[in-house]
Order: sequence, then C-alpha cells, then structure tokens
Amino acid sequence: MYFSGSLTIDPAQLTNIERIRPQKAFRRMLHHLTAGLISDQEEHETFTAVAILQQLNQVFRQLGITDIIRLSHDDIDFYHDTEGRKDDLKEAFDQYDLSINEAMSKVFEQLVLVVDHQRESLYYLIEVTVNRTHAVGDYPIAIKVNGLLREFCSETDAEHKQVEQRMSTIFTSQQCYDAFVRKHAATFEAFLYDLQLAIQRVIRVDDVQVSHHRRLIAPQRPDGVRRRRADRKPVPSPRSGNYDPVFGEYPAADLYFPYMLLWSDSLHDHHIQIQEVDILTEDGELLGSIDEECVDAGELPILDEDTTYEEGMAATTKHETYAQEADTTSWFGSDWGGDDSSSCSSCSSCSSCGGD
Repeated sequence: MYFSGSLTIDPAQLTNIERIRPQKAFRRMLHHLTAGLISDQEEHETFTAVAILQQLNQVFRQLGITDIIRLSHDDIDFYHDTEGRKDDLKEAFDQYDLSINEAMSKVFEQLVLVVDHQRESLYYLIEVTVNRTHAVGDYPIAIKVNGLLREFCSETDAEHKQVEQRMSTIFTSQQCYDAFVRKHAATFEAFLYDLQLAIQRVIRVDDVQVSHHRRLIAPQRPDGVRRRRADRKPVPSPRSGNYDPVFGEYPAADLYFPYMLLWSDSLHDHHIQIQEVDILTEDGELLGSIDEECVDAGELPILDEDTTYEEGMAATTKHETYAQEADTTSWFGSDWGGDDSSSCSSCSSCSSCGGD
C-alpha cells in the first residue's frame, strides 16, 4: 500500500485563448465552412519557465525540501540525479539558469520537476508538471505526490525478510490494520495540506484542487516466478492519467516496492477488510477500485501473489459488480464478502502496530 495525492493549480494571471484547427474530420469541415468560427480552443499561459520554477523553488524550500531528482524542459534533462545526492535543489536550478535562454523560457511547452523528501513516517516522491499550453478549463500545473512507508524500505534480501517480520504485526487483526492505516493516512493528508498552503503563500492562484487516494499494487508471479522490480523497465516520465511517480524512472522508489507487493498478499492471506482503495498492476495500470463498502481481501484473487493478473481478473469478474465512472471499475463490498455496514470495524488504538 502507498498513498497518492494530486494537486492541480490555476495561477492568477492572464492567459491567451487561441483558436486551433480541429483534429476530427467533421469539425475540420465545419471549421472551413464557417471560416474558422467553429474551432477548438486552447489556453497559452503567459508565465515564463524561469519565473514559475523560481516560485516552485520557494514552495519547496518553505517545506524543507532540498533534494531534486530531475528537472527537464521539453524533454531535455537539465539535471538528473541518479546517485541520490543530497541538498542539490539549488545546484539544479543554478545549472538551469545558466543553460536556459530568454527564448526557451518564453516558448516552452512542458516543464517537469521531480523532488523527494523524508518527513516523519513517510518518504515522499513529488512530480510537478507545468504545461504552458493546455485545453481550456484544464489547470496548467499538476503535482503528483506519493507517500511510501519509510520503516519498510529495503535494499537487500536480508532487509526484505526483516521488513516481512515487522509488517506481520499489522495484519494480526482488523483493528490493528485499521489503526495503522488511519495513522499514516492522516500524516500524508497533513503533508498535502502543508504543500497547498505553501503554494498559496508563494504563487498567486485562482484555485487549487486537492485529492488523495490509498493504493494497492497487485503482485504477479508469471510462470510461478516473482518478477524483480529492478528487472522491469520503468514507465517513462512524465505520464498522464492514473500513473504515479512511484512507477517511474526513479531508483529510490525501488527500495519500497517489495513491501508494497507483500502488503497486498498479506491482506489476501489474512482476509483483511478493505475499503476506499485503488488496485494497480506492477506497471501502474489501474485495475479497479473498492468503494466505501468493505470488501474481504481474501475474496479478491487479484491480490494473491500466486495468481497471475489474467487468472485473478478472470476469477474476480465472476462475482464483481461493475460501475463505470471515469473509465474505472468499482468492486463493491456486497458482492465480495463485505458486511452491510459502511465502514470496516476498527479501534482507536493498537499498541503492536502504531495506532493512535
């Protein structure tokens, strides 16, 4: 399990709305017949690349975030840290300022900034995408935040076994599980709130929209062999849609991947009730979502590490109820062994698993 958050930002400034030639054949015909009156539109932001990056730099420094992984301008990497260097945010921005010229700063199409940060119990991977040109109504700045559990970071097989032992206490009861998740979810949501406040202090904005989700990665063992995260080609970045930074070209995230696979398998083996969570493949593709009604994870074959995705989905579709919402499949608790209550049983404390 990991936490996923999204902030989309509309800066308070002038934008130019331009007519563009439609792409679809019928609208292209209308475009010609009406002398361009029937046209698609897109917004062009007036901020420069240097100005918006300077503001983002101030935002992150307010939060004590000083470690950068990547800074790219229209797919050109001006800085890419593959060694895990510390306190290199200023160095990256200085390098960018020296390399960029006025024309590039004004006519860019996309900037991507990736930083990481450790705070309290979570490791944060933050990916910022700035689009100068975008559809009318879309916000030009999108920030994706992933929160991973620091205590379960592992690099070697020996460390992974230690993580497995530490994690076992979380799944001893429903109460322990609920208390653990609730505690760390609150930490993650507090960080998103701090990030939102820092943005509003530094950048004049018309609106900031914030959302957050809990996500599971379904483990898969094709041909009975567990695929190593390091052997998988990561999803290119930047990406759109439901993809999260944790699935990108960021080696630090690999250290957290083993616990996330083990987490899903443990949910299945211990028949833990789950709710309000997304389920993704190891490549970051969204398989489906559990809504607010509880579901017995033991009744979801897709979470069993000994089941391939094809087998798991085939078994799941025998019982599931579909709800099409933003191209997402929702699996409802009433069809998956959940009770009639709207929330899973929980308690306010659990000493063995870090509850409040």
